[in-house]
Amino acid sequence: LTISAVSFSCTAPFVGGVFAATTGGEWFYPILGMIGFSAAFASPFVILAIFPKWMQSLPKSGSWMNIVKVLLGFIELAAAFKFLSNVDLVWEWGLISRPFAIAAWIAIFLLTGLYLIGSYSLKHEKKPKQISTGRMLLAIPFFLFSFYLIPGLLGSSLGFWDAFLPPKQATDVSLVASIGTGASAGASSDVDDGWSKDYQASIEKAKSEGIPVFIDFTGYTCTNCRAMESNVFPLEEVVQRFDQMELVKLYTDGGPNAKENQMLQFELTGNVALPTYAIIDPRSGRVLAQSLGYSDSDDFVVFLDRGLQVHADL
Repeated sequence: LTISAVSFSCTAPFVGGVFAATTGGEWFYPILGMIGFSAAFASPFVILAIFPKWMQSLPKSGSWMNIVKVLLGFIELAAAFKFLSNVDLVWEWGLISRPFAIAAWIAIFLLTGLYLIGSYSLKHEKKPKQISTGRMLLAIPFFLFSFYLIPGLLGSSLGFWDAFLPPKQATDVSLVASIGTGASAGASSDVDDGWSKDYQASIEKAKSEGIPVFIDFTGYTCTNCRAMESNVFPLEEVVQRFDQMELVKLYTDGGPNAKENQMLQFELTGNVALPTYAIIDPRSGRVLAQSLGYSDSDDFVVFLDRGLQVHADL
């Protein structure tokens, strides 16, 4: 039961996406998807049950299998920090900052590289007398990745990997700081780096200034949201267009207003997928343009220009 619960939990994004498609009245592709999903998991057991002698012809595992298990263990440990940081963000504890997560990754991947070159061995195995060329070559990417992460400790962008780390603003929310100030670890203002968290207040402000409202429906646990906010939003061409709008960031997977934000997202866009971006006319409440999922910078700029142009033509 434990193995099933742990192993199949990673299939939730696929199964959830298939089930979500049925809400729009589509049945053929969800059924096809679930047939493919079930066949992929069941076929090895069915085939080996029909041809049991094939089991005898399968190669026996040796020391290489133990190395694979240890490597996967280190990688799982690194992945655990990503999911722990998600919990930390949703519950607003402020315990796992970006530098803390990066430091943990550096330590884990350095230990992985040292294991591969034979610097130490685990309790259940003997220290190898000689290291194969394959193990030496396999250790190189782990060492390189550890050194690649070091600038991130100083606040530098890590590109693609930023999507799997706590956001940079989480660096300012630490357990030490909360104890020292007596403030709540997860406390945050309604305005953060130019982004409002109050939809109605932003609508009123946009009305008075005659500008559209840009809504970022995002999530604490959404990797694509983090990728967009880390790699696309800071680009100069995107910032120039953001300056022409009132910016609102609404979390739908955590926080005190998660349910209200999710209902608002569904009312405006007709979906609850993350990330979803909408440009709103503050006077009529009309959606001028919307974008779903991760977009490259060019497509995102086109989306922003479309919304700004529609608003200008009103």
